[in-house]
Amino acid sequence: FGLAHAQAVLSSTQSVASYENHGTAPYMAPEELQADPTAGAPGDVYAMAMVAYYLITRRAPWEGLRRDQIFVKVLVEDKRPEIPSEVPAPWRRFMNDCWAKDPAVRATAAGALLLLDGESRLSGGVSGSEEVSGGAGHSTSTVQTTQRSQLEQQAEQQRQLRQAAWQRQQEQEAERQRKQEQEVQQREAERRRRQQEQEVQ
Repeated sequence: FGLAHAQAVLSSTQSVASYENHGTAPYMAPEELQADPTAGAPGDVYAMAMVAYYLITRRAPWEGLRRDQIFVKVLVEDKRPEIPSEVPAPWRRFMNDCWAKDPAVRATAAGALLLLDGESRLSGGVSGSEEVSGGAGHSTSTVQTTQRSQLEQQAEQQRQLRQAAWQRQQEQEAERQRKQEQEVQQREAERRRRQQEQEVQ
């Protein structure tokens, strides 16, 4: 989408987001639209969700909107393309997990692969080695149900980990702001003390 570069070419302080005039807006993550210098791999996951939307719905994301209108939709209104009701729930979950606004909450590449792999296996059925006759063990439907349950548990664990990471990030940011406010208050108190001393002299 106009943002791909060989990793070896990029310096340690350079990001693909520095190429702010590049990129295909409908597929760009919020941080890429803002030319955030920390943008990286999570933007690829976001783009993958948009590609999935295109393939599944046969509709281009944000079709008919100009670049500036897409900016408003994504950055100001925090909107995403509307997913038709007929799209299966696993794919809806995949897209929603992968195009989250906050990169820290967004699915990782590994988590996205897990969701894709699970949906592929479930939609394609189980292999012959997994099919068992009625009297010998689990039925095919039971195996599928077990697989789905396991995949949902793994996906939920991924979401919980992302949520915990996001909460830690928020707490760290709040602590940083608190310290900054304390420093400002201390400097102001020191300034007033010196001013009072000068007035006394």
